[in-house]
Amino acid sequence: MRLKNNSIFSKLTIKPLGVLVLLSVLTSGIAAAETVLFKDPPIIQAAIKGDYQAARSLLVQGIDPNVTGPKNATILIIAAQRSHIDIAEMAIEFGAFVSQFDELGNNALFYAVDNVDYELVEILLNTQLDPNHQNTQGEAALHWAAGVGDIAGSYTHLRAHETV
Repeated sequence: MRLKNNSIFSKLTIKPLGVLVLLSVLTSGIAAAETVLFKDPPIIQAAIKGDYQAARSLLVQGIDPNVTGPKNATILIIAAQRSHIDIAEMAIEFGAFVSQFDELGNNALFYAVDNVDYELVEILLNTQLDPNHQNTQGEAALHWAAGVGDIAGSYTHLRAHETV
């Protein structure tokens, strides 16, 4: 479609500097939008930082303990990854799904075993968590116990709760 010379478009002139300013504004707007859209929820941020008080305050306000953040991790998974036992216990207290798994299929037990965190392993095994759950690689937490070289300790805890 051809525009007539007397159309508004024929009178519009954009100078090179104007184009750069326009692109700059658009780019900064996109960057700002990405920051807002892809920022982790506050409950996830608190778990990552190990900030028990902030996490507790949010949970008391009614925030869902099963909100997911990076790689589909919940606050329980993040707490297990970072050995924040207090946050893990609180997440369970507030109804976190102990069987929830991240994008790799690992639940909190995998990370507790990986960190050789017997206290958290015991806490998790005293819930409805399935110790035989397999991740996307077909591994169970017991396989991870072998991988970290602490078969004796982890094996004892896992076998005590294993369902056959």
